[in-house]
Amino acid sequence: MSASIYDQFCKQLGALLDTPLPRVIAVAVSGGSDSMALLHLAHCFAQEHKISLLAVTVEHGLRSESAQEAMAINQFLEKQNIKHYILVWEHDPITSNIQAQARSARYKLLSEFCHSHNCKHLLLGHHQDDQLEHYFLRKERSSGIIGMAPISATRKINNLTLVRPLLTFPKSQLLCYLDAQGWPFWEDPSNQNADYRRNFWRIKAAQLSKEERLNILKELSLYEKQAQWLNKKISDAFQKLVTITSLGSARLEWDQWSALDKEIKWRLTIEVAIQISGVLDKWKGSEVTRLVEKFSSLEAKPTTFHGLVWEIAFGQVFCCREPAAVPKTN
Repeated sequence: MSASIYDQFCKQLGALLDTPLPRVIAVAVSGGSDSMALLHLAHCFAQEHKISLLAVTVEHGLRSESAQEAMAINQFLEKQNIKHYILVWEHDPITSNIQAQARSARYKLLSEFCHSHNCKHLLLGHHQDDQLEHYFLRKERSSGIIGMAPISATRKINNLTLVRPLLTFPKSQLLCYLDAQGWPFWEDPSNQNADYRRNFWRIKAAQLSKEERLNILKELSLYEKQAQWLNKKISDAFQKLVTITSLGSARLEWDQWSALDKEIKWRLTIEVAIQISGVLDKWKGSEVTRLVEKFSSLEAKPTTFHGLVWEIAFGQVFCCREPAAVPKTN
């Protein structure tokens, strides 16, 4: 094992996890080189600290080979004595926005798995090249301060913390590490399809010089400091205005919400949606803007928004999941 990479990983992960260390962690494993490198590092860390580790693969059913690949991952991890679970995304045929829908479904399935296994930490394999890809995508979309901020190393949704301990590692370093360990990986060929903008920028990021990488990372650091200030405002507003009920719904005083600065109100609405739905990335800016504008009046009628019901009653804004969006329990 490359001691320097593992030592750096342990330092990163140890700083991101709760103290004392959790008794169980989950690792999202697509089978690609990033997630397999993460799994090897996390497995060593878990063994060293006597933590139970759960490897979880989402089988999206979008390629004919995906089910076979998921089973190949399972067979390999069985030999490594690593607990592995395959989650199958059941869906109707998808003809548009495939990557975004798959990503949203993946987070939903992983979140539900973690909750059902009493696991409060999910490790994800995002790395330095993903930061650069994120930068290019957001630049292209003329994103604001928070949108331009780098991918966060941790993010809490409901009672689950998403942990990204590889953000300082370039993909090339992870590939070398994986090769040194003799571990296989299974790359999705669609990741090389430059027709997808995310893939286009991913390929672009891999071609950057060291100096170009450093310059972009410095710029991202500046955006991060600005976003931290704005996020503090949003966090304070959430703590002050939002009540999460025991039934998993949210309520907030309409007059206080309505009086917020436009940017804070917009972001707070997204944060409420994320916390109640458990879904990170399906909230389109134009749709959120329409929702906020509609609820600028106390006379606004109830509306459904991506599986969430929003309504105003007794001077309060209420948000809850549609019955069909609530996971069934046995």
